[in-house]
Amino acid sequence: MKLPSNLLVLKELWKWNFWKVILCRNIHLDKLEAVKIIEPDSTNPKQIEHNIFESQVLEYLKKSDFIVDIYDASFIWDDFMIKMEYLELWSLEWKKNISIKELLKISEHISYALEHAHNNHILHLDIKPWNILIKEEFSYKLSDFWLSNIKNSEWESRYKWIYNLNKPPEYLENAANPTIQTDIYMLWVTLYRLINGDVHYLRQLIKWNREELILKWKFPDRKKYLLHIPKKIKKIINKLINIDLEKRYKTIKEFRKDIIKLNLKYFWNPIRFNWNEIMSESFNNAWEQVFNLHAIYNKSWWTIDLKKHHKSSIIRVTKYCKKWLTFNELEKQLTKIFSEII
Repeated sequence: MKLPSNLLVLKELWKWNFWKVILCRNIHLDKLEAVKIIEPDSTNPKQIEHNIFESQVLEYLKKSDFIVDIYDASFIWDDFMIKMEYLELWSLEWKKNISIKELLKISEHISYALEHAHNNHILHLDIKPWNILIKEEFSYKLSDFWLSNIKNSEWESRYKWIYNLNKPPEYLENAANPTIQTDIYMLWVTLYRLINGDVHYLRQLIKWNREELILKWKFPDRKKYLLHIPKKIKKIINKLINIDLEKRYKTIKEFRKDIIKLNLKYFWNPIRFNWNEIMSESFNNAWEQVFNLHAIYNKSWWTIDLKKHHKSSIIRVTKYCKKWLTFNELEKQLTKIFSEII
């Protein structure tokens, strides 16, 4: 397909079914642009209409600093083209070992994006790590409103689609009526996946039917978090998906207020969590390393070593250093460390 003469194609970024995203340089404006090309789908005649709707939503929500900018939308022969802001660091799908500090910033920025959308009667309904883009360190934007849904004055839906892997139980029971709390639930699943890692998340699907577990409120497992995550954060994140809808956050703003109030002194970052070794490090608000934790399995027992960086020296924190631990004792001691040093 021939693009407008002002666009110099640099490379293809992503391709899926009937659409692709390519990186272009706008030679007239001398800037990079992400260009989404949607080809007609004969099996879904409403597809182009839906993509036009996505571009209209992005234009409508342009005033947010936390939603990807749109530059233009137009037809090129039978194909539809959306020109958008290009963020070089790409998405959280490829980010490993999300730290607590990063999680809190992601929560804050994406909550601003969702609040802006909800205030304009728009639901995203496709919240996942892939659709959170990294602008720069500790700065994030929400993208991809292809599945978004606009509500009229009576909060009736225009479309019925939703991202399949993050469906809430109430949506499985009442698919015709997604609400603000649907987005809130999907944000929780996304944060759960980011802080624990997709391996931890998807491992829960191996033996069971996902939709059956969702309806029983057993997937994802609200009690299964990696050890370095403090109880305060687990409590807030779990409120996003409280079984009782009346106890779940009613608005995304309520959630953000609780996140901002946390005021943690130290932020743990996982380095390695496997069957015979656990490594983690903690940073302060200036992003300076303060603690270094190393737990190792030797034959039958675990040993924990915790060190603190103090000025130009490294001090062993003997209060938390332990030997000859069983795995259950290890878990208890690590939970204590991660809960107290925050």
